[in-house]
Amino acid sequence: KDPLVIAGIKGGTKAEVDMQTKNIVIEVANFNATTTRKTSRKINILTDAVKRYENEISPELCEKVMNAITDMIESVAGGEVEDIVDVYPQKVEPRSIAISTEYINKRLGSTFTKEDIASVWQKLNFKYTETDVNFEIEIPYLRIDLVGQHDLTEEVIRILGYDKLEEKLPKIDFIPTINEGFYKMAWARNKLLNDGYSEVMTYTFCDKGEVEVLASASDKKFLRTNLSDGLKESLKLNQINMPLLEMKEIKIFEIGTVFKKGKEEMHVAYNEKKNVIEKTLDEFVAGFPDSAVINSGAFALGRLEELEPKGIHDASNSLLLNPVFKMWSLFPFISRDVAVWVPENEGPENLKKLLTENATELCVKEPYLFDSFTKEGRTSYAFRLVFQSYERTLTDDEVNPIMTNIGHKISENSSWQMR
Repeated sequence: KDPLVIAGIKGGTKAEVDMQTKNIVIEVANFNATTTRKTSRKINILTDAVKRYENEISPELCEKVMNAITDMIESVAGGEVEDIVDVYPQKVEPRSIAISTEYINKRLGSTFTKEDIASVWQKLNFKYTETDVNFEIEIPYLRIDLVGQHDLTEEVIRILGYDKLEEKLPKIDFIPTINEGFYKMAWARNKLLNDGYSEVMTYTFCDKGEVEVLASASDKKFLRTNLSDGLKESLKLNQINMPLLEMKEIKIFEIGTVFKKGKEEMHVAYNEKKNVIEKTLDEFVAGFPDSAVINSGAFALGRLEELEPKGIHDASNSLLLNPVFKMWSLFPFISRDVAVWVPENEGPENLKKLLTENATELCVKEPYLFDSFTKEGRTSYAFRLVFQSYERTLTDDEVNPIMTNIGHKISENSSWQMR
């Protein structure tokens, strides 16, 4: 009903002292560090007392504090000091830790002398005795955090300075091994990339399957049982982006995990035109001449290049030998087509040059010719321009003036006519 305090955290109003107070009961206590911290976080009250107690204070301080606070009140306010009415003795047992110079230097990677280390004990006011190789340290009752040799080693470097340690990485004898599953995935990926495919990653969650998940969206309550469904959707989306990609055919693949009741499998899925083909990773690898070597278990590090699909390092494949990557824009693009009649004997070069010079920096692809035909002594050239920003979503109001200007430039040539 009327709590006196929350132990180790905060006092209550019932324990407050005011001008009418005559009798005082002084309590000096030491509280468990873990319990104090947990309670404080649970009730969301953080005080100076919490910070001190959660760092563990020696119970030996209680008697010293009791004497000091009693003496201060008596000397300031007077009054009569009565006896201690309740004592729960909790003493810190005397402890000592033996440690050697060799142990400290080995753990720190240092070359401190015995005299260097002895100076640390002196600076910390630790009582100690020396032998030929060891120090026997008497742990002060206030330092209950020192429980082993590792703690004393930390004290040494803390006092002498971390700048005394040489910055040197440890030498580790390590012979790497190749993970069979990961290597098969890498081999399959390289094979498909070498065949002109691009990798996609589709969503693992779906609206139906054999393995259900908890606390998921209503239409994503299951883990996928195949890659084909996601790849078909990705194929549709990439076909929409063909104007930006300047591709006549979309070739994509995915390597990923499918989830069936009682097991998980690694699958490979790829398309051949509109058809999507899906196989297990082992089935895919087994379809090539190198599969015998891959499945033999000879995954020595030196055989990595030998096991890669043929042609990956072919000198004719300059794109793979000298890859150049530019980050794509995250904003949607706008495409515009321009078709112009020109004299039959005139090529598309001049028209392309005019489009390039006037399309501004928002045109992210060089204008490319996608259609041409000749009729009644004239030739029609149709170019596609793709506009996109790296900073924002473009609007028609930004692209239309550019197209209008291009139309004016085309009309200035009396032998050209826009369709």
